[in-house]
Parts: sequence; structure tokens; C-alpha cells
Amino acid sequence: MKGFILSDNVFDGPQGTELHFWVKSEEGPLKLIFTGEKPVFFVENRSEFPSLPSSQRKPLGLKGFNGAAVDGIYFKDYQSFLQGRDKLANLGVRTFESDIRPNDRFLMERFINGSLEFAGKVQEISGIKTIINPQVKKCEYIPPFSIMSLDIETSLGNDLYSIGIHQRGDGNEYKKVYMVGELEDQEDVEFFRTEKELLVKFLRTFQVMIPISLSGGTSLDLTSSSWRESVFSMG
Repeated sequence: MKGFILSDNVFDGPQGTELHFWVKSEEGPLKLIFTGEKPVFFVENRSEFPSLPSSQRKPLGLKGFNGAAVDGIYFKDYQSFLQGRDKLANLGVRTFESDIRPNDRFLMERFINGSLEFAGKVQEISGIKTIINPQVKKCEYIPPFSIMSLDIETSLGNDLYSIGIHQRGDGNEYKKVYMVGELEDQEDVEFFRTEKELLVKFLRTFQVMIPISLSGGTSLDLTSSSWRESVFSMG
């Protein structure tokens, strides 16, 4: 299966560092998870410093630009990687490639630049199609993209009035306004008795559509305190 990486993140899990990639694939949105990764940066072989927690130093037979031999410092998890990097910086020890995130290194080592081909067992985790530790390789693939425009109307007191949705892409177009009220539904307008019912409908719609890009003045701040308060207060 082929796909295109939309976003990524790094987490520390029970098996070490996990790399998460959201991918738009030929069969829709997917999440790829890679477990047991060990973040790494490099130091000169002649550098001396106390052993770093949750790490292992290995000679690699590689040389830096100055011709000096370098060792790899491999960490059990990403948090230890960050702490080790900061500790060596405070000690004045020079490090190499300590600014490269594990996600980026993973892709660089496989010459993947956005597009990738992957194979593995698809399973649903929390309603999301997920593949854990798939085989991956580079490929050429640009999927059709979709764009969603949102218009969220609230009162000054954070009461939710309406959410307008306009999405285009994949050869389809969707227009709908969700409003709080007890009026009769219209072709492009759907009414809900409560804010909670409106939000549930919107979130379910959003989960199905999963646009590549969002636009609209209010849509760019979906993580704002007022938005979170509205969602959490309604359960």
C-alpha cells in the first residue's frame, strides 16, 4: 500500500520510543506506529564524560568532518535522549546530530521524503486504522488532497451557536451548517437541541472526513481554552 505522510510525533512507550506517523493512503487515513526505537546522537570518541542514564555508548568506526572518530550514544527512550543532550551541552561536550528528531532520522535512513510504501496487518485502535511496525520503503506517490473550511460561531461567554463546514477534495464537496436550535432541518442546515449533540455530530463528521488542511479564522485555534472547556464540560 502507498501513502503520504501528513504529520508525525514521538512518544515513550513500554517498549521504548515510539514513532507515530499519520498517513493519507490509497485506502484512506492510517496511523503507522514503530516501537522499540532507540534515539541516538554522536560524540567524538576522545570525549570524556560521566555515563548518561538509560544510554549505551558504542564505537561505530565512523569519522566526523574533522577526521575524528565518533561514537554513537543510544538511548532507551526519547526523554533520556533529551536529558542526555542537555547534560552534555552543560558540560561543554560537543555532540553531533543531537538536533535530529527520531522520526526524521527514521525517514532519512530509508530515503523517505513524504511518500512511502508500507505493508503490515491493519487493526483498529480506538476507531483508527493502525499498522504497528510495518515494513516500509520509499516510493513516488502524491494523493489527492482535501481542504476543509470551518466557521465556528460562539458567544462572548463561550456558548456555541453553530459550526459551518465546507470541504472540497477527492472529487467531492460537502457543505453543512450545524446549529443549536429546535427548528426543522433544511438542505444545508442541521439543527440540534444542545451544544453537546452538535459537538458530537461535528466530531464524528470530522473523524470520517479528516481533511488534509484546515482554513478559517476560528478553525486555526481548535486547541484554545474555550474550545477545550466546551468539549470537556459536556463530557
